Amino acid sequence: MKTGFLALWISLILLMQPGFAVCQTGTSTKIIEAAKKEGEVIWYTSMALDQSKPVVDAFQKRYPFIRPTLHRAGGGALMNKVLTEARAGRTTFDVVGGRGEMILAFKEKELIASYRSPETKLIDPDLFDKEGYWHTYYVVPTALGYNTGLVKKDEIP
Repeated sequence: MKTGFLALWISLILLMQPGFAVCQTGTSTKIIEAAKKEGEVIWYTSMALDQSKPVVDAFQKRYPFIRPTLHRAGGGALMNKVLTEARAGRTTFDVVGGRGEMILAFKEKELIASYRSPETKLIDPDLFDKEGYWHTYYVVPTALGYNTGLVKKDEIP
């Protein structure tokens, strides 16, 4: 795993999120120089294309000397791709993002590295792993309701 790309990519993903835009502390010159030498970053994600493509486009605009490659697949397919590559000894991703159970499996198999972003001090501690293996990059609130014409208040389970 290329640590420079990981730091650069996570910084950009955090920058792209409206709630985190004010948290951005910048990217070190050392990381930028390492990324220039490599020239490419490969991002595997289960994030929808209408959400992930703008991140890739913003990354390319901000870092024109790095070619981002996006591989988007559903959670199960993405997990299988990463695990199959690992079994073959040929992992190609720099950054991977997906559902929690995927990341935990990748951590268990030592396919991902820990990264502790300096921005985490400004984020609710429930939204990132204390060991640095995952960061939440968006939250989907859910609300439950019920039909009061069919279920009376005193009958709610």
